[in-house]
Amino acid sequence: MDSPKTPEQKEILKEPDTEERSHYFWHFDHRSPGESMAAVAAAHGIDEKTGRRWRQDRAQFGDARRVRKRKAAEKGHKLGRKFRVAEDQLEKLLHNDTNPVRDAPLEVQQRDNDMPLCPRALRYNLSNRLNAHIYVAAYSNKVSTTNKSLRVQYGHSYKDEDVKGF
Repeated sequence: MDSPKTPEQKEILKEPDTEERSHYFWHFDHRSPGESMAAVAAAHGIDEKTGRRWRQDRAQFGDARRVRKRKAAEKGHKLGRKFRVAEDQLEKLLHNDTNPVRDAPLEVQQRDNDMPLCPRALRYNLSNRLNAHIYVAAYSNKVSTTNKSLRVQYGHSYKDEDVKGF
């Protein structure tokens, strides 16, 4: 007795994704006068009944999926969660007179300015909301005097050591 197997399925998708639907609708809207609906559907690998259902849905609902986003944009609202940090508080980070630790890394700025965000989220907010894409906290390549003296002392104490065994 043979073991049960999954039945063979057609190569075409049962419910093509949005991209496939948009190609179908473009072809439907720009079809030649003598081209049948069956030919348009077959060109996109769907059944004629599926194409008819898609056209009925489009006629009934139109652009309903994007209406909510468009209405929110008209009212000046944003869909989704509210931002945790106000835009004016982010603006203060970009100016030396309102941010005394402007030259410090973002972790320090976030901590000293009481931002309820992690440094990565802070960088994301700065780049996407204020268009500060190249905003990076300033830093210096200079070696501090304390660190310089420690380095020199380390060099003097180990200058006679062999590299191989060190």
